[in-house]
Amino acid sequence: MTTESSVSSLPVSPSKTHGEPQREPQGQVMGTSTRIILGAAALVLAGCDTGATGDVATIERSRLSSRAYSPVDPGMSLGERLLGGQASPEAPAAGAGQQDVPYEDLIDLDYTLPAGWKALSPTRMRKVNLEFEADGQAILYATIFRDQGGVLMNVNRWRKQMGLPPIDAAAVQGLERRPMANGEAFCVDLTGTFTGMGDTRVEGAGMLGAILHEETLKLSLFAKMVGPAEVIEAERARFYEFLAGIKPKMIAPPSPLDWEGPPGWEAELSDTEYRDVTFRKDGIEMYVSRARGTVTSNVNRWASQLQMAALDDAQLASLPRIPSMGAEAVIFEGQGTFQGMMDREPKPNQRMVAAVIPMPGSTSGDIVTVKMTGPEDRVAAARADFETLVTSLGLKDR
Repeated sequence: MTTESSVSSLPVSPSKTHGEPQREPQGQVMGTSTRIILGAAALVLAGCDTGATGDVATIERSRLSSRAYSPVDPGMSLGERLLGGQASPEAPAAGAGQQDVPYEDLIDLDYTLPAGWKALSPTRMRKVNLEFEADGQAILYATIFRDQGGVLMNVNRWRKQMGLPPIDAAAVQGLERRPMANGEAFCVDLTGTFTGMGDTRVEGAGMLGAILHEETLKLSLFAKMVGPAEVIEAERARFYEFLAGIKPKMIAPPSPLDWEGPPGWEAELSDTEYRDVTFRKDGIEMYVSRARGTVTSNVNRWASQLQMAALDDAQLASLPRIPSMGAEAVIFEGQGTFQGMMDREPKPNQRMVAAVIPMPGSTSGDIVTVKMTGPEDRVAAARADFETLVTSLGLKDR
């Protein structure tokens, strides 16, 4: 039997859609997990509210790890968004130090809570889990899964749950379509005797269901309402409104990195796949990220952000090094007028200290970068904290 999910999700806010600010990418984004995030953005309907921020905590001497939110391009077609705009449907290989995370584990759902319904805690089977408040006999839930049979198999699974005979592929093509997550979902409207998991049995039941399926990645978004037929009929319009309001969003997998936060800094849980953690103090920003690239490409990109000339081979070879992650971190330091990707105006009298560290075990150019920017005097005074963070980096035990 197919199941509709095998996923645990973050808590869902039923009353609003969360936006995700976009941050500066560091070189080429690494590994399956990050590239899947771009690919699995497939289902997102909402635009991004750039005012959102991550959770904030003051660091004494501890490590923060995070699950990040990723911005999306709502203008892409369903297939393009599922593949991250790639021409090839092949899933990329996992980067060194990063677990290969299932697509469905990288997606969570925002939605609008229908009137008369209450939100229950999400479960491994249900990313959205609602109950009809009046009597608790009707349920409404939504979830995402992969490799579980497509539209025909799952429509017939639902029909079997209602004591109805299967239909063929031609009949499926004749099913009503309804908007869901920027796509057109196949919808079912069934009545009968419902038999669910654990031999749950409801005489005179009704079921409304919707499936949005992407065949290339075998990834499906489900929504389903089941309960007494008279309740389901009365709640029909709210179900279709619920479908139209579902807004999937991406979750970055947990960082594979471990670190020690420098004392006295605020640490912000990452809100983008481009950063693992961001530290702030006295107008200085310092963050850890993972990417692909070379020392030369990253150092010279950083130099250009300070309006500095590119370093030649001799200058690159003379850059200082400190121990990190069982190897050596190459340290770049410069000052000038700084303008990052998200800065509208250049900032004069700025200083940068940044590090490039090879990812342990990588054979494809995976790196870790640490970057600190801010006013010249403050960054210079915080140099010891920067080195503390760089030398503390490692991979989590699995």
